[in-house]
Amino acid sequence: MITLDLNTKLEKIKKLIFTSNYDMIDKGITLAREVNEPIIFDILLKNCRYDEQNYVDLKDEFNTRAIQPLIRNKLFTGTLNTQPYLDYALLNLIGYCSGKDIDKTIQKKYITRIFLPLISFSKFPMGLLELKELKEFYISSKSENNALPIPHGIDKLSKLEILQWSCNIKEIPKTIVNLKNLEKLLLYDNQIECLPEYIFQMNNLQIFCIENNNIKSLPLSISNLNNLMDNDPQNSGECGLTIHMNPFMDELLINIVANGLENLDGFIGEKTDFKQIMGQTLYYWMNNNYGKNNEYYFIDIPYEPIDDYDGDTVIYGPLAATSKNADTPNYILRAISMFFREKEDLGKTLLDNPNCPLGVLYDVIRGDNDKLKEVAAKSPAFKKLKPAGFGRYADPDTGEVIAKMQDGKLVAI
Repeated sequence: MITLDLNTKLEKIKKLIFTSNYDMIDKGITLAREVNEPIIFDILLKNCRYDEQNYVDLKDEFNTRAIQPLIRNKLFTGTLNTQPYLDYALLNLIGYCSGKDIDKTIQKKYITRIFLPLISFSKFPMGLLELKELKEFYISSKSENNALPIPHGIDKLSKLEILQWSCNIKEIPKTIVNLKNLEKLLLYDNQIECLPEYIFQMNNLQIFCIENNNIKSLPLSISNLNNLMDNDPQNSGECGLTIHMNPFMDELLINIVANGLENLDGFIGEKTDFKQIMGQTLYYWMNNNYGKNNEYYFIDIPYEPIDDYDGDTVIYGPLAATSKNADTPNYILRAISMFFREKEDLGKTLLDNPNCPLGVLYDVIRGDNDKLKEVAAKSPAFKKLKPAGFGRYADPDTGEVIAKMQDGKLVAI
């Protein structure tokens, strides 16, 4: 039973934590800890729990269903404007909780994994750093306008093996290198411009993901991450390094597809999946250029089956327009060739494009489509090949003989 004195303190705590002010909430959390009575936490957290199978309907134009693992009680359920503060208070209370009569799923000693998708609070709940058994921590922001930095005390979570932070951050705290058990560091969908050198001291990393950031150059010292997994899509489906959708990738891809290569060089080539890079680069390109139409949905290549989308004009119309446009970057043309060359008339429009890179030509030469091989013999890209005598043609850079003219078709040697 709660005493009159405790009830008075509980009401004071409530007045503080149920406000739209982070500083006031912090004072309320501090008071709850100072009272040091488990029943306070029991009352506040009654009926709260954590369940990654809990789905909710989002009120958007797509009628989306999304996972909402943190199940709130009535106290911590509010309006669109107040919910970020209520979630901040709730997560802090869970982290600092000394209560005994709360759901097992939010008891600290049992929490080894936390998944917080689409968060909208802008201050990190420091109570989460008290979850000493935590091994996996996934957090992502609801919008690009909501930035939540990684706290400098992140190394208090010393048992972490996986950390995914997609909250529009620009910097990575140095303390992250103290996470000696960390095997996966997933920093995609942020605003990072420069990778600090201390990141490359994390030799324990097996997977490092920095896709969709603002990184302008990739330091050579990234090769110090020598325990990153090699690319082996047939085995695990994962690769050690994911780097697409960064400014530095443009130059890399322009050179690769211009030379007709099928992988990146050296350490980067060993640790990345070129097919994934090209597929996701095309995915983002198409959505950025055509996604303003609410009815437009481009498939998530190379993950979704392309054959399911045969005859879909919503997809092939924009692809055809992109493949014909002389201003389309050569690596986008190559990506279309890799995934859609044989569908509709896309192969022909790609070869007719004056910006058609050698990579597209090589794709056709290596393929089995005789009609496209006839088109290839008359394409702008064909003129880039070096004549090697006797109807043969060589790579203009290496001099290697790669094709010959046969019955009006350009075929591989």
